[in-house]
Amino acid sequence: MAVMAIAALAMTSCGNNRPPKADLKNNIDSLSYAQGVQVGTQFNQYQVLSQLKVDSTEIGEFMKGVKEAFNASDDKKTAAYFAGVQIGSQLTTFVERAEGEYFANDSTKKLSRDNYLAAFFDMIMGKEGKMTPEVADSVVRVIEKQLQEERYSETKKAGEEFIAKKASEEGVKKTESGLLYKVITEGNGPVAVEGDKAKVTYEGSFTDGKVFDSTERHGGEPVEFPIGGGTVPGFDEALRMMPAGSEWEIYLPYNLGYGENGYGQMIPPYSALTFKLKVLEVVKQK
Repeated sequence: MAVMAIAALAMTSCGNNRPPKADLKNNIDSLSYAQGVQVGTQFNQYQVLSQLKVDSTEIGEFMKGVKEAFNASDDKKTAAYFAGVQIGSQLTTFVERAEGEYFANDSTKKLSRDNYLAAFFDMIMGKEGKMTPEVADSVVRVIEKQLQEERYSETKKAGEEFIAKKASEEGVKKTESGLLYKVITEGNGPVAVEGDKAKVTYEGSFTDGKVFDSTERHGGEPVEFPIGGGTVPGFDEALRMMPAGSEWEIYLPYNLGYGENGYGQMIPPYSALTFKLKVLEVVKQK
């Protein structure tokens, strides 16, 4: 029904921007139309109205633009213009994606479109510009880090306070790296070394106690972690210290966890983490 409504709207609002009428007189005509059907089905309602940002009241202008660009191949000036329109649309997507990463949901903060375009044109025209690509890469890294620190300052602060509090609790020990741990049960089996695998059960949580992952969530079956590169630094360090049969609770400052970048949508940057960790068996290297 929605597609029919759009079609009806297009026919009543297009005026001179109506699509051409199909007239299938021969095989080439039929092939042309069939090809159009194949491509047209890829541009469904969602893509036109959302991804291409076409308002439903402007379908006529959309059709006009498609026809003019489609027929511009023999006119270099017009073809160049429409190539620019296409690139401009892509740049808009790039800018909006970057703003989402840098500023999250803060709609008051935007990248400067003028500066963005000035730099873009400097580069494609071969001009010296205000920055070399190498300098630009460095600037992006530095400012991205600053923005990320600002965005996750509360997470970082909460993690630091959590680790400081845990460090003062009775029974909690601290390693040279800053890893905190509390022995619940001390096992008497072998200790894993580089190249071994530790078969474990675990539960990971944030400073507020919310569980983000566990073996229970994956069917309850133990998981084998390779020692030396199989997990985050603090987790790996603990596995190198725990005899088989041990059960510990470990507390990781962000630099021993997923660091300044976090892990996808699951773990925010600068997160301090807690793991309840039990080593069931050490699988020795052969």
